[in-house]
Amino acid sequence: DPSSVFYTSGSTGEALGATLSHGGLLSNSAAVCSVLGLGPEERTLSPLPLHHIYGFSVLLCHLTRTATLVPETGFLYPQQTLDRMRRLACTGFSGVAFHYRMLLDRTDLRAGALPALRYWTQAGEAMPVELTRRLLETHPAVRLYLMYGQTEASPRVCMLDPAKAARKPGSVGA
Repeated sequence: DPSSVFYTSGSTGEALGATLSHGGLLSNSAAVCSVLGLGPEERTLSPLPLHHIYGFSVLLCHLTRTATLVPETGFLYPQQTLDRMRRLACTGFSGVAFHYRMLLDRTDLRAGALPALRYWTQAGEAMPVELTRRLLETHPAVRLYLMYGQTEASPRVCMLDPAKAARKPGSVGA
């Protein structure tokens, strides 16, 4: 049955309403949660808007696994966001390339430890190769999941295995 309508510009550039089903959203969530190893002990910080399909997908994944999603509305001050991640012992961070660029360029991310953090997820736009490399160099023990999705697909459709991120930084699969 239909669950929600998300608007997307798709490949046409014009707003289109994509009707997503309960089954599609839950199936997609289960697949993403399985790959991430997402469980109830997780605490992910995310500045993504919940009206965007990527942000909604992150929320749904956490709801279905009874994990904690920490919404970040103050990303205008990225150092405060990073400090909050540390203080709350976040195990994950979900964002788009812009968020990672801000964390790398405008915070002490390079110098400071993130002992609880085990993964980053990125989708919503292409991740520049140089940004991927910088992020991996900064925290090599944190797994980086580069993803691709389409709103019509409920939404994330492929991910690059984090073990391949350094060798294939421009890829989102295989």
